[in-house]
Amino acid sequence: MRAPQLEAHPRVVGRYAAAVRSLVAVIDALVTQVEVRGKEAEAGVVLGM
Repeated sequence: MRAPQLEAHPRVVGRYAAAVRSLVAVIDALVTQVEVRGKEAEAGVVLGM
């Protein structure tokens, strides 16, 4: 388990970190939208298209 490992280039690490932050923000926004839609559905709000 403690075998030597290759390290990623710092620029690659930064770009992966930025991608992860972006994906987390998208997932958070989706969760918020699902919660809002759920509350609207419980309240009987008709969603317009």
